[in-house]
Amino acid sequence: MKRQGKIRQYDTKINAIARLIDNAIILLTFLSIADLMAIDWGRLYLPAILISIVLFDFFAESQEVYRSWRGAKIREEIGAIIFSWFITVSILVLSDLLVFRSNTYNTTYMILSVLI
Repeated sequence: MKRQGKIRQYDTKINAIARLIDNAIILLTFLSIADLMAIDWGRLYLPAILISIVLFDFFAESQEVYRSWRGAKIREEIGAIIFSWFITVSILVLSDLLVFRSNTYNTTYMILSVLI
């Protein structure tokens, strides 16, 4: 029986923790910006947060963000994360502007979410 390394045996657990941390960062970013800008909590913000978490998880998985990055350049990893987040926010903003036309999301709030 081949013995796995100490980190390799916990690889799936480490990936799950990384995903939870990413999801918490998305949630805390939304909440922090809303608090900093003194924006009243709208009823559509929670679905936006949940949709952004699902979209980010989807695009991060498609960019293989949660794979082993040994031997890869940090620039590649950061690029994959930024790409996933940019596509997620773009879909949220464009769907609000073009499909729903509700202008529900505070434009400044959404732009700051992208930049931070």
